[in-house]
Amino acid sequence: MDTSAPLVSREKPSRGHAPSGKAFAAVALATAVEFGVITLGFLHVAPIAVLVAAHVGICLLLVLGLAALSPRERGNPTFLLFITCIAAMGPLGPLGTALTMALRSSFARWATPFEQWYAALFPKVTATQTQILYKRIVLHAGGPPKHSTVVPFMDIMALGTVQQKQVVIAMIADGFHPTFASALRSALNDSEPAIRVQAATAVARIESYFLNRAMAVQATRAERPDDADVIFELACHHEEYAISGLLDEGRVRTELKDGLTCCERVRDMRPGDSMVAETGARLLLRLGRPEEALVRLQPVIAQPDASPGALAAYFTCLFRCGHFERLREACRLLGGRINLVALPRGADEAVRLWSEDTAPQAAPYTVAPSAPA
Repeated sequence: MDTSAPLVSREKPSRGHAPSGKAFAAVALATAVEFGVITLGFLHVAPIAVLVAAHVGICLLLVLGLAALSPRERGNPTFLLFITCIAAMGPLGPLGTALTMALRSSFARWATPFEQWYAALFPKVTATQTQILYKRIVLHAGGPPKHSTVVPFMDIMALGTVQQKQVVIAMIADGFHPTFASALRSALNDSEPAIRVQAATAVARIESYFLNRAMAVQATRAERPDDADVIFELACHHEEYAISGLLDEGRVRTELKDGLTCCERVRDMRPGDSMVAETGARLLLRLGRPEEALVRLQPVIAQPDASPGALAAYFTCLFRCGHFERLREACRLLGGRINLVALPRGADEAVRLWSEDTAPQAAPYTVAPSAPA
């Protein structure tokens, strides 16, 4: 992917904004009269009040003439700009508008169309099988080798060149993940205007994806209001949007609450679903309600096939609630039941720290129903 060569288009200036003959004649006449009013003012031939009244009359006549034009001519932005400038600055207004039109005509010859500008920011990359394999090895495995040229996005945002930053933002927009949000927020505050514009466009593109997905799920729910799978999909969407890292605190809480409401509905429809219970517990945990999340997770982790995510959430609830003895026992007994590598980053080391014993334990861990939350 090469973004160093700018896409330049020799686009011909548009003639759709040129005023019609009638409009041009009206503006020329009004300009001449305004020059006459200014001349009379300099020569002190007429009092100021008369000159101001003449200027107001010219503006009113232009507005009345505007009403007599066709709808297409009335909406002409150039003519409207002429009228506004004449009313505000008298004879200097048309001169400034004429200069603006001349500059626009000159710059339009070398202007890059929006479609090409957007394609330059977010080019479509056709990856070969070798590149796909390299991505899987480097980005999804244990990490790059010592002498690899792969650099974290945050380092590129802080120390990279403009071209490198543009490539990183394009990669983030193409395959967004919540872990990239910090790099994208850093790009929004970059000192280079082009980087800020590209980052803002990337954020708008990502938010548009979430909005379109929400609208699609909402439409499906409107067709099938009692479908538990659709409602649960909407709850997962709210959670993903909340943890995207692109929302402010108020919108995050709103998304989490909406997701929790959907989970409550699905929970009433499918009371024994462990996946629904785990999702609802995660939402409660993110909302700062670990006691309620702990109650929901207790029957889930009592099952022999509890997921690593549910166990990690259970450990977090115990820690947040201050049940450190129970946390130590749970880590010691449950830690041997799962592959610690499957836990979220850092959670495996925390489990080893609290268990103080990395050897698998054969004794089952039983959650007492009467255990305090």
